[in-house]
Formats: sequence, structure tokens, C-alpha cells
Amino acid sequence: MEIAYLADYPDFAPTLAEWHYQEWSRLHANDSVARRLDSLRARSKRRQIPSVLVAVEDGKLCGSATLAEYDMETRRDLTPWMTDVFVALEFRRRGIASALVLRIMEEARALGVPQLYLFTTGPWRERLYAALGWSVIDRPVYLEIERVLMSIRL
Repeated sequence: MEIAYLADYPDFAPTLAEWHYQEWSRLHANDSVARRLDSLRARSKRRQIPSVLVAVEDGKLCGSATLAEYDMETRRDLTPWMTDVFVALEFRRRGIASALVLRIMEEARALGVPQLYLFTTGPWRERLYAALGWSVIDRPVYLEIERVLMSIRL
């Protein structure tokens, strides 16, 4: 399995847009696969913020993670963010999410980022990030659901 830039695998963008839409469309008013695809293409860069990373195994897309300027509309004072950590169902429980998170952290560190942020829901996701060194800094209600706001010093 390799972690690469979506910019190096542009043909994966439509599939990724569909996966992201299915996973998170409830978070964004007026969301669509087309909006997601436009966002992925705009973020399809290398060694900068924003950038999208993909996990690829034997030529198959396994998942993704994004280094973005912000993720929570209510916390634009915090930047940058790790967002869109997603692994397709058939590839889960193999360490791919952890590999994506670690690579995003490495990318941010290489860019001189001192601290990175994320938000998530659910105790298992919180445990995943905590095991990789992330700390809870708040539990805000965002979009009518309690979230876990986490950060890591790089």
C-alpha cells in the first residue's frame, strides 16, 4: 500500500467524491457529488495546504485524508486541519486510516505547521486519534451533534 497525492491519481477523484458525499453529505447544506468533486480537484495539490492524500493498493483506491486550511465553520481561528479521513469498507481494519493520519502529520510538519486540528464523532474514532498522539481540546456541539475537537503539536 502506498500513500500518494491525489494529484498523481486524478482518475480517483470521482470515486472519492462519491465516497465523501455518502459519508458526510449531512454536514453540508446543498451538498452534492459535483460539489465534492470540485473541492477535491481544487485541493489536488502537492506539498501545500490544501492537499489530498490517497491510499492505493494494487492500483485500487483504498481511502483518503486531506490537509486543509479549516474544517469547522465556527472555528476558523484554528488552522490547519486534517479532514476527510476515510477508508473504504473493504479495506478497513488494516491500519490504512492510521497510515493516512501519520502521513498528513508528516506533510504538515514538513510545511512548518506547529499544530494541527481535527474534529470527529464517536468514541472509536476518538481512540484512534488519541492512540496516534492527538489530544481532546473541546467537545463542542457543531451542526447539532456533540463533536470531539482534537489537536496535535507537531
